[in-house]
Amino acid sequence: MANKIKRNRSDAEMLKGFVEEETFEHADRSAAAPPRGGKKQSQGGAGYLTEEAEAKLERALLELKVRMFREGILDYDFNVAGEGNRVILTAVPKKKKSSQ
Repeated sequence: MANKIKRNRSDAEMLKGFVEEETFEHADRSAAAPPRGGKKQSQGGAGYLTEEAEAKLERALLELKVRMFREGILDYDFNVAGEGNRVILTAVPKKKKSSQ
């Protein structure tokens, strides 16, 4: 019983001589390399749209959502199609399940 734990010690006494190893949590984030490319990349999306393109897309989707709300369409889904250099999103009302 020679190894008794002393009670009522201060934090400084308990951590005396302790050295914490440096991990990724302590790495300086400002030292990280900026994303490649000439334009600044957005941090919120998938990372392949510029901030300007992402803002335009968000604005167009918001306008579509408001327009559909005014038409009384609250539940809808998107059909996505690609044609050459275009991506076409078509908003389609969700079909209601019949309770028969």
